[in-house]
Amino acid sequence: MSLMYPLCLLALLGVPVVILIYILKRQYTEQTVNSTYIWTLSEKFLKRRNPLSGLTGVISLILQILMIILIVFALVHPLIKLEGRAEEYCFVIDSSGSMNMKDGEDTRFERGKDEIEKIINESAKGSQYTLISMGDSATTVYERTSSKEIALKLLDELKPAYSGSDLQAGASAMQELFNETPSVNNYLITDKIFNLRENVEIINVVKDENNVGITSVNAVCENGEIKINGILNSYKMQNTVTVDVYIDGAPVPQASATVMCPPLKEMPAGMDTPFEIPPIPWKSGTYVSVRAVIREEDALKDDNEVIAYNKENNSQSSIIIVSPSPLFLEVAIDALGDYNVTTVTPAEYELSYEDKSYGLYIFDSYAPTKTPDDGAVWMVNVTSSSSNSGFTYRSSVELEEPTGFERTKSTSSIAKKLLDGVNANGAYLIKYLRYSTYTSYTPLFTTNGVPLIMAGENSYGNRSVVFAFDLHDSNIAMTGDFVNLIGNLLDYSFPSVLDKTSYFVGESAIINTVANSKSIKITSPLGDVKYLDTAQTLNEFVVNEPGTYTISVVSGGTESEYKIYSELGLDERTPTRVEDAFSVYGTPTNDRIDGEFDPLIIIFILIAVIFAADWMVYMYEKRQLR
Repeated sequence: MSLMYPLCLLALLGVPVVILIYILKRQYTEQTVNSTYIWTLSEKFLKRRNPLSGLTGVISLILQILMIILIVFALVHPLIKLEGRAEEYCFVIDSSGSMNMKDGEDTRFERGKDEIEKIINESAKGSQYTLISMGDSATTVYERTSSKEIALKLLDELKPAYSGSDLQAGASAMQELFNETPSVNNYLITDKIFNLRENVEIINVVKDENNVGITSVNAVCENGEIKINGILNSYKMQNTVTVDVYIDGAPVPQASATVMCPPLKEMPAGMDTPFEIPPIPWKSGTYVSVRAVIREEDALKDDNEVIAYNKENNSQSSIIIVSPSPLFLEVAIDALGDYNVTTVTPAEYELSYEDKSYGLYIFDSYAPTKTPDDGAVWMVNVTSSSSNSGFTYRSSVELEEPTGFERTKSTSSIAKKLLDGVNANGAYLIKYLRYSTYTSYTPLFTTNGVPLIMAGENSYGNRSVVFAFDLHDSNIAMTGDFVNLIGNLLDYSFPSVLDKTSYFVGESAIINTVANSKSIKITSPLGDVKYLDTAQTLNEFVVNEPGTYTISVVSGGTESEYKIYSELGLDERTPTRVEDAFSVYGTPTNDRIDGEFDPLIIIFILIAVIFAADWMVYMYEKRQLR
């Protein structure tokens, strides 16, 4: 037996206090009274003489002492150990987005929590409980706690996520606990169906839910009208689905689409069905947002609407190329779109263009005395140093034979973005330059560990790209990757805050840090706030909630607001998914852990009985004195 509060034993000092009071109560004081009163009183007692009358005081004392002892016993809260009566439980609950599906009042996740609560309540006291939630990541809610109260309280506070879940990570956590305690009872609470399971009981919380989702909503504003289309995902047989449209937050009554299936047929389960809204007259020429909403209710509300935000790029797109031979750069930029390009020689630049402002300055085989501070800068094959460029020229290296380009193995955001679709296979060069950097640059291609192309920021904090070779000393401009590379570098040099405005839950959103940004605040659909590092050229954050994220950027004393929309993942919209296996390997044992018996209720009952008995004795004494 163990005592939860042993210090309460000090309350036993009340026993000698009660005895002392009893002794003092028996001391009578002498008083003078009328003799007639004494004879009358003695005659009354002689008539009612009872052999128990002399014991009532002692009985009352004994009952009061017993009551004190029981009260102290209740205060110390004893727990009686019961060998081999309790068990250990490990629960893995699927907290993925599909567990938010609702049939009636309860979601799958709530039904799963009810199952865990039932098992805990029915288990023997002293059992141990481990709970692992599989949402955005594996989260151990509690581990081997023996308190039912704590286990149930934390279970009640548990919330589902919206992304997918890696249930095999939960199996690994179970396996680790099983290796230590092969007698553990393993439970997986999920809405997935597993073809194979071992050493785990799977509690499936699926009911007959129906779901239809919407995705891939596109809006194009041209010729005085907005055209909207998208895709519906149906996971059961469905006759019709109606899609309503809101533009810039206002409903458009005439803009809706009812996706109807041919007679005697229905929308195929598990297949995508495209829809298209009839063209909507729109005189303003642009829009901020288009919201498409499924009118009918179903089991999962998180995939019943999508908002397509219009991505605006207000960046300056004027380019000046300062080069004695700009052909390669001119051709590549011309192939990429409608850029306002000015091409001049170094002498012309110094004479007439040095004081003009551009969004991008490209210096090819020429280094200005001072690096421009009002735009992005590319430096190609410069053999002298410019102030505030972020690098200095060191030397020139001629190769004995052509050497290939080595693509960086960096997994940084900037490297992934600028090398998207670019490998430079077959590209080589015969001469390159060595530079020393004093600001932050990321190598994109190297040779023998020496950077050939790198991107970063100059001393002004503006974006900068450096080519450490003459394009005429390499064949890279003749490869198919060159135009893609130049396109990526132009997107990097003319950044909009957002690359795109639509993501799925669990994806990483990329935020471009524009020049002179002081603050970038992200507000999630549920109101959570985080701040990004403005010192980073590119920032990433994971969208883990469905709905609208608001990005607030403070730059140059002005706050601008941008929005992106995060859709529920397509896998999480499926009412029923079949997985291969969920197994915990090993041979289980029947070993049990020691349980506990809490006698507190019995103690309280005994206290009540003794109190009632003492009250009866007291009433008996009062009656004898009448």
